[in-house]
Parts: sequence; structure tokens; C-alpha cells
Amino acid sequence: MSSRPARQGVAWIALALALATPAVAQQKPEIPSSAPAPATGRIVGRVIERGKDPVAFANVIVLGGRQGTMTDDDGNFVLDR
Repeated sequence: MSSRPARQGVAWIALALALATPAVAQQKPEIPSSAPAPATGRIVGRVIERGKDPVAFANVIVLGGRQGTMTDDDGNFVLDR
């Protein structure tokens, strides 16, 4: 008959965890007020091959982002951020 107190102990632990979970899940992370601002500006460049010939109409994409542009017929590009 020692299994009944063990089951009650497990039930109390499960109940305590179930009640504590919503409080933890609703906490919002704090963002420090000194967080850097998103980068802004203009990126200008030229895409060339090894022989220094321009690469016309190449796609230029910012890594990790959705922003991009295409080079002109001389390999030049401008990307506003």
C-alpha cells in the first residue's frame, strides 16, 4: 500500500508544474534600452569576375535578410537600407 502515497506525491508535483508553467510562459523578455539601432544607410559596390570584368545583372542580397538588388550592365549596384 505504499504506492498510493507515491502516486499522490507525483500528482502534487504534476499539479505544481502545471500551475507554474503559464506564469513562466507569459513573461516577456526585457530589451535593454541601450540596444543598437538598426543599421541604415546606403551600400554602393561593384561585382567583378577574377579577370576584373564586371558582372552584369547579378543579384546582390543581404545575408539573413530579404533585401537585395541587381547590378547594372557595368556591374555596379546601390542598396539602400
